[in-house]
Amino acid sequence: MIETLPLYYDGKTQAAPAGVTHLTLNAPATGQPYAQVPLCGADTVDQVVRSAQAAFPGWRDTPVVERARVLFRYRQILEGEADAVARLVSHDHGKTLADAKGEVQRGIEVVEFACGMPTLLQGETVDEAALARDLTERDRRDSARAHSPLRPAPDALVLDTTRLRLDAVVDAMEAAVRRARAPTRA
Repeated sequence: MIETLPLYYDGKTQAAPAGVTHLTLNAPATGQPYAQVPLCGADTVDQVVRSAQAAFPGWRDTPVVERARVLFRYRQILEGEADAVARLVSHDHGKTLADAKGEVQRGIEVVEFACGMPTLLQGETVDEAALARDLTERDRRDSARAHSPLRPAPDALVLDTTRLRLDAVVDAMEAAVRRARAPTRA
């Protein structure tokens, strides 16, 4: 029996709606099926988007320094599980393990760049934002909201909760990495 991958929104994994069609994923190296992903309709997509929209104000209002801390934790998870993630990339995309390790490393470098946002925002935009000497809490929050490049992009993975809990975002990241720890499927 092949694995059926769940949806992830509202801070938790959820089964796809009943009756939804699934796409079977085949391992490029063997052609053997190893998982199914739900092909959700417009109603489910709208529900997920509404959930993300409800969660966004809390993330937007979080100072950029705190957002960067979440990304630092994510980077630690990726670095600690880089080999497992690379094996998953190799299996799922048919890349050699060396190529997959390179892809994972490049992904880690993107996260590292995003972790540096508080420093990049210092100076003209937010004077001493990382040290928070000259800014009140509201000033830091307003400045981060106005100038933060850590905003969602149309092609970004949406990790959301109905009430902002930064730990829930990290939980979602850890859940993705747990999948990478599972034995490689044939």
